[in-house]
Amino acid sequence: SDPTQALAPKADTPNRTRGRLLIALAALALVAVAAALVSSAGGDRSASSTSASTKPSTQSATDGWTIRNRFTLKSVDGSSGKALAGVETKGEASALLIAGNGLNPDTTVGIWLVGGNSAGLIGFQNVNSKGQFSAVGPLPKNLQKADTLVVTRETVKQGQSVPKTPGSVILSSPFSLS
Repeated sequence: SDPTQALAPKADTPNRTRGRLLIALAALALVAVAAALVSSAGGDRSASSTSASTKPSTQSATDGWTIRNRFTLKSVDGSSGKALAGVETKGEASALLIAGNGLNPDTTVGIWLVGGNSAGLIGFQNVNSKGQFSAVGPLPKNLQKADTLVVTRETVKQGQSVPKTPGSVILSSPFSLS
């Protein structure tokens, strides 16, 4: 299956086509990064986050990675922000890929899985000057309790401890694995 088709929604308007194309390209690049991340870590699921270039890759199709689930995150406050996410698996290894746009430029976002009384951090990412971000990270260990995937506004600074709870939610999607 073609990862571009799997993660790219149909465009609503010509103005959104370019942004969604960028998200699809970033998601494709994230597939390659996820493969490299998990392969180089030997399947280690320790928390990390990695930026990806926008150079497309088909490594997913040739390396045996499979997109199991896809999620569309929508703004919780009615703004234009959106994101696409997918969970990719290869054997026992799994990673979450996410790319978004329409966010406040030059801010930091957190990507979290939440549910019940727990939250698992996937990672942090900086939103670029065009309001876009993309990230890949291993799934947290408390995944079985997660029912929502969220992107949050964070104020993480170098030298500070990593937050244990999500910041202010800006994008959200129901989450479940099949």
